[in-house]
Amino acid sequence: MNAPRAMGKSLMADPERAPLVRRAFEQYATGRFTKEQLLKQVRTWGLTNRRGRPLTSQAIGVLLRNQLYAGIVDVTEYGVRGKRGDFEPLISEDLFFRVQAVLSGRAPTTTPQQRAHPDFPLRAFVRCESCGRGLTGSWSKGRGVLRFEVPLRERAAGAGFQVALEAQGAGFIRELDADVKLPRSV
Repeated sequence: MNAPRAMGKSLMADPERAPLVRRAFEQYATGRFTKEQLLKQVRTWGLTNRRGRPLTSQAIGVLLRNQLYAGIVDVTEYGVRGKRGDFEPLISEDLFFRVQAVLSGRAPTTTPQQRAHPDFPLRAFVRCESCGRGLTGSWSKGRGVLRFEVPLRERAAGAGFQVALEAQGAGFIRELDADVKLPRSV
């Protein structure tokens, strides 16, 4: 919020919302939460916008990218780029940049959706024969086909293959039987 001129600072933290915003940054920096999960969490904490309304999914993204919380002022219209503000930052620059790394995918995350999905239990465990990278799975719309491929940012052109789900499941069971003798129930 804007600070009174007598205080000598241009901005001061909202005493009710500031701790919640700081906590949101700290939680997201861990890499354990998606933006949607964080949004649900901050709503349960009672974090609202300036009008007292619950945050939207777009607002949580804007909040996490707002460098003003780290005390960095950037107003290109006035030629101000990356200047330190005359106010106390709500979070450290280190915390802000850790959140930016999680948002951009540069930092490892352990969000439940990335760690395990019930339709793709072997994701990243199965490796590409030609390049050795972990494969990811996805459904092909309307074909009942499971597609395995090296993630786009890591693969060469044409890497990946499609397998009919029934064939993939049966083939996997055959491979398990050949490598490991599983006890059969009688």
